[in-house]
Amino acid sequence: MDQKFILGISDIDLQHAQIFKVLQSLHDTLSQDNACAKALPLLLDLQQLLIQHMSDEEALMQTLKCPDLLNHKSIHVELLAFLETCIAVSDDLAAERQYEPIFSDLLSQHILNNDIEMTTMLENIVKQIWKSEEIAQAHAKPPAQIT
Repeated sequence: MDQKFILGISDIDLQHAQIFKVLQSLHDTLSQDNACAKALPLLLDLQQLLIQHMSDEEALMQTLKCPDLLNHKSIHVELLAFLETCIAVSDDLAAERQYEPIFSDLLSQHILNNDIEMTTMLENIVKQIWKSEEIAQAHAKPPAQIT
């Protein structure tokens, strides 16, 4: 997986790596003559990975109180709908070869344009925690001296 897709959130990054691995397998498979028979299981694996990943991602975003959660969910719905189209035409090699790069690009753009928001939210939360700790330490009274 290209480094530009790493968000710094280990569970999400691991899922992204698994998704890209299946996408690469699908891409490689579609260049073969008997691709249709092999493509459907990969598409179904991809679908299951995406459903789990999107659920986990949305739960994290809800925990972080990401303001763009509803829009993010709607993008997930659109991506899954497009994948459903790919599954529906999995017996048509020409269509599958046409849709696969489009889906890969949509997913890549989603990660780069939308998922990065989680990293920004986490960074802001960490900065707020550090700032709160600095303020608390600055206002803390030194321990009383016993004489």
